Parts: sequence; C-alpha cells; structure tokens
Amino acid sequence: MSKIEWTEKTWNPITGCTEVSEGCKNCYAKSMAGRLKAMGVKKYKNEFDVTLHHDEIDKPLHWKKPCKIFVCSMGDFFHSDVPPEFIDELLEVMGTCPQHTFQILTKRPENIYDKLYKVTKEFPLRYLGGNDYVENVWIGTTIESSHHLKRSKWLRGFPASVKFLSIEPMLSDIDLVSHKTHLDVDWVIAGCESGANRRHANIDWFRSLRDQCIDAEIPFFLKQMEVDNKVVKMPKLDGQIWDQYPIK
Repeated sequence: MSKIEWTEKTWNPITGCTEVSEGCKNCYAKSMAGRLKAMGVKKYKNEFDVTLHHDEIDKPLHWKKPCKIFVCSMGDFFHSDVPPEFIDELLEVMGTCPQHTFQILTKRPENIYDKLYKVTKEFPLRYLGGNDYVENVWIGTTIESSHHLKRSKWLRGFPASVKFLSIEPMLSDIDLVSHKTHLDVDWVIAGCESGANRRHANIDWFRSLRDQCIDAEIPFFLKQMEVDNKVVKMPKLDGQIWDQYPIK
C-alpha cells in the first residue's frame, strides 16, 4: 500500500525528472531517489535521471484486486525525454486493467498533445475501446502557485473521465474563480510542503481553496497542512477532515 493519502498503490515504470518550476525546489522524489541509490537499489542506479523500466510495464496486470494506482510517483509521465511509444505501451496496459483506476499527475501537461499525437496521429482511440473517454484513467497537473494556473487548460488534450489539480506544495493563495476555465476539473488535491526546508503555507489559502471548491461543487482533498508548526497528514480544517473523491 502507498503512503500517499489519495492513492493506494504506486507504479513507477518511469523514474527521474528535471526541475521545471519553483514547486520542484524541495522535491521528495529526488531526495528519495538519492537515498535509494546510496542503498544500492538497482532501479535507482541512475538516481534521478529520467529512466525507463521496461521490466515494470506489465506490473499492474498482476494486481487483481481493484485499486487506485498513482502512475510515476517518482517521475513525470509526460517528461520530454519519455518516448511516445513508451507512453503508448503504458496506456495499453492501463486499458487492459479496467478493474483499476490509474492516476497520472504531471507538471508538463503541454506535452500531452505531442506525446499522444505522435503515437496515433489522433487521440488514442485504439485503447479507448471506441469510447470518448479512458474510463479508468485520471489525469491531473500540479499547480503550486497562481502563476501556473495555465497548466490546467492542457488537461483537455487527454480524453480521461476525471481531470484534477494537485495544489501541492501550495506556495501561494490561488484564485480559481477568477480563472473560470480552471474550474473545469473534477477534483482538487491540496497540501503544504514537507521536509526541513519547507516553505510556509497559510491556513487561509487552504480555506479559500476549499470554499471555492464547495461553491463549484468540486470534491476537495486536503492531504497535509501545518498545524502548530508541524506538518499533519489528513488534518482537520475548521473541524472537518476533507477527503473527498470524484464520483465516477
């Protein structure tokens, strides 16, 4: 089971990444990859360089019990160094495991179009089974500050049934209402930064985001928040734990 509160398992056929914005400054995955390499874990011999793990492609086929699977928690599914053909293979595996829900989170949603069009010259209908959406795949993008709200518009390029925002680490107050196109999502996750060098997130930022989600009828999931200068997992905000999921 995963220690990430909003998922149940992780699947890492791609590991490694490169910094793309200020949210990457204290990347937990980069730190973890360094520790794993130091421990002699073969998978992380390249530490945090982008690496494809062909031996992991079929892993979900062996998980029979339905679960939520975070795809590439230790990398970025749509990193520029990941070949479209490899993405194609992974999506085909997802399509053959309808019992699972695959959660893809990227900081590079602008690459969605290039990666998918290079494979099929159109949306990937081959593994959609003729449907308009990939029913068991959710696609999300990280928005750590208002400056990156524009990322959300690229989610429209992926034909998933659930599109979501991960506002973690939350580095500023974020006004979704003034950018109405950014409310066109099915789920919002939020959380403060963790670690010794974490940057502060004001509790009022979370309150504002929660209230915007309530008004827009978007499920809200508060993963972690500072309480008395300590990072608390699944905290209560105004007396309630916010652990909502999209109903799909």
